[in-house]
Amino acid sequence: MPLVAGDTRLPTVQMLRGLAACLVLLRHTTEVVLLKWQAVYVWAWFLPGWTGVDFFFVLSGFIICYTHWRDFFRHGRLAAYLSKRLVRIYPIYWAVTLTVLPVYFAVRSFGTGFETNLDVIAKSLLLIPQDHVIVGQAWTLSYEMLFYLAVAFLIGIRPAVSLPIFAVWVAVLLLEETGVVHLRSGYLDSDHSVAGVFFNPFILEFLIGCFIGIIVRLAAGSQLAWPALIGGSVCFILSWVGVLNSVIPMYSSASVAAFGVSSALMVFGAAHLDLGHRLPVWRLPLLIGNASYSIYLVHFAALSAGAIVLTPVMRYTHMPAFILGSVLAIGGLVAGLGCYLFVERPLTTTLRRRLGLRASASFREQPVEAIVEPLSS
Repeated sequence: MPLVAGDTRLPTVQMLRGLAACLVLLRHTTEVVLLKWQAVYVWAWFLPGWTGVDFFFVLSGFIICYTHWRDFFRHGRLAAYLSKRLVRIYPIYWAVTLTVLPVYFAVRSFGTGFETNLDVIAKSLLLIPQDHVIVGQAWTLSYEMLFYLAVAFLIGIRPAVSLPIFAVWVAVLLLEETGVVHLRSGYLDSDHSVAGVFFNPFILEFLIGCFIGIIVRLAAGSQLAWPALIGGSVCFILSWVGVLNSVIPMYSSASVAAFGVSSALMVFGAAHLDLGHRLPVWRLPLLIGNASYSIYLVHFAALSAGAIVLTPVMRYTHMPAFILGSVLAIGGLVAGLGCYLFVERPLTTTLRRRLGLRASASFREQPVEAIVEPLSS
């Protein structure tokens, strides 16, 4: 497959982002195969695929600090910053939510009841933290919005006020993690109150990403790029094995530390290598990276629909779960790519043009903003 000629973005970072989206997709494929057909897909190897969320959170922090470096403490840039973030998150999210919502009203058996609750619908559309959301995996977007608002606070408020408040927030997060204070009522993914999100250790992954973004800004061309990328990848894989062997619990403080740090090392190494144009760029992985937000949003609905279609095939042909599960996964991926190419990209491009938004310049005046759509921007 040929290289992408003249690609001046951060392609390796973007391809890693696509890989993270695929991990989440394969996690849900494993769940659907088990739920619908009582079968195990690929020996359940992909059950830890939720760790793709950890990578997304780290990458979000990295991209925001990397692309908006010059915006901090400049209140005149607040409106443009918020416009970019809202345009990148909400339009395609609303499109997907409003597409699946009528299904819950038409076929009540498809949901659990909360999907037709007007309060749940309103909060889902606004991404206000709550126990239930219409698009199940969109719970992560509440964390995204909180982090974006925290950055907006640093952009719009003078540093004498914003920095001390931000520092107190980080300190309380660390105290919560060490058990000195207890502000959450639940355990990581079980507490979706505003306080539960605001003081969740997932926020630390955004902050780790911010730190990496600043380091890459200040130390481009580091000789640690390859060791960081390889070391981070090895740590991620070892942590994955730890989850499979029940050494690291799902959505625990240990998982946040293990996958947050390893993801940060991978982003650090990949970004430095990209800045030096030291790695090849491949079209399909880059396309998957570009489409990762759409893949993330639509894949579960596509998997569920595909399982309904394939259930008779499973029942009457006894086809191996590996084959049907792989068909499901490919279908979810294709659905996400289609959503990106025919809905997300044209919709976002049109809105940005009408609002007069331009991409932020990067470290070398490269259009980094162009590659990192919502989960990461």
